[in-house]
Amino acid sequence: MTELYLIRHAEAEGNVYRRAHGQYDSLLTPNGRAQLEKLGEWFRQHPVDAVYASDLYRARTTAGAVAGVYGLPVYTDRRLREVHLGDWEDRPWGDIAQREGDALARFNRDMDFTISGGENYEQVFGRFTQAIREIIAAHPGGRVVVVAHGCVLKYYLDSIAGQHPHLDNASTSLVRIVDGASKVIFAGENEYLGELSTFLGQTWWRATGNKDAELWFRPLTLPGQEDEAARYGAACWRDIYGTDEKFDDALFRSSCRDAVAENPRFVQFVMEGDHPIGFFKMGVDGFSEHCGHIGAIFLDKARRGHGLGMQLVGEAVSISRAQGKRGVSLRVWEKNRSAIGLYQKTGFTETGRETGLFGPLLQMTLNIEVP
Repeated sequence: MTELYLIRHAEAEGNVYRRAHGQYDSLLTPNGRAQLEKLGEWFRQHPVDAVYASDLYRARTTAGAVAGVYGLPVYTDRRLREVHLGDWEDRPWGDIAQREGDALARFNRDMDFTISGGENYEQVFGRFTQAIREIIAAHPGGRVVVVAHGCVLKYYLDSIAGQHPHLDNASTSLVRIVDGASKVIFAGENEYLGELSTFLGQTWWRATGNKDAELWFRPLTLPGQEDEAARYGAACWRDIYGTDEKFDDALFRSSCRDAVAENPRFVQFVMEGDHPIGFFKMGVDGFSEHCGHIGAIFLDKARRGHGLGMQLVGEAVSISRAQGKRGVSLRVWEKNRSAIGLYQKTGFTETGRETGLFGPLLQMTLNIEVP
């Protein structure tokens, strides 16, 4: 009898930024790193003989939390990777739904649908199951951990025992193999995560009920949309400082033009379906040449308090990483505690202070470099 523990990687950027991260290599979130501790504690009660993982950072790092308990190496295999999402890689799911809704529906329904530049599930299933067969053959009678990704694990479990629910981040499933026959003993065990569960704060994976908002970003068009951008700029200023005093409309418009000239993605409207619900602006005057710089993030008041700000941070990370930056920086008024709380939850840390128009500004930086 061989026991195969299948683990979905801990919470990573794509899970909270709501972006299509198939083989796009990304970091774990602060919550994901906390999940690793719980995962390691659980496996102290479940000894294993070997640990394998996809070679993507989020999977091999998760595997390290289990391997470290027993002083084992982590063997990586690229065949254990998530489905390659081709032209969709690192795009917001909301953007894909808005612009390619029919294709997204086929992706979720048809095993043979291939995304441009990517894979279909039949191709993925072939490489993944071959890797699993070789791992099982190498450890007859052993207890083996394999850390992989949500889609590939779900479809592998489906192939053994029929329909299974989506798997939480850092959750564990157990497959027992006896005389070549596989049986799912349990799937998606996540009680050990407690309040650290990613699914606890999400609804997209549920069969029924309200779904999480999947946002997308519409670049500012010049000329023609400067007034709309300026209204958001003033609202953002007023929201932070409680007054229009010292807001320079002409300077803001000029900075938008400069930013768009640098990169069309630097100034964008935050969209939910067909409706703008916020504004996003990156600046060209960051306090480090190695960091992309967030100039403004704003959500309409009715859409706050739902965790949507993470998706705006995700867009800044995407832009900055595409430019070869190692971090993302921003300035925030020290009295804006709600914004500071969001940034800290995302992983920003204070790296300095400077004098602002209304008092001290905190300089905060987020590391985005994938080892």
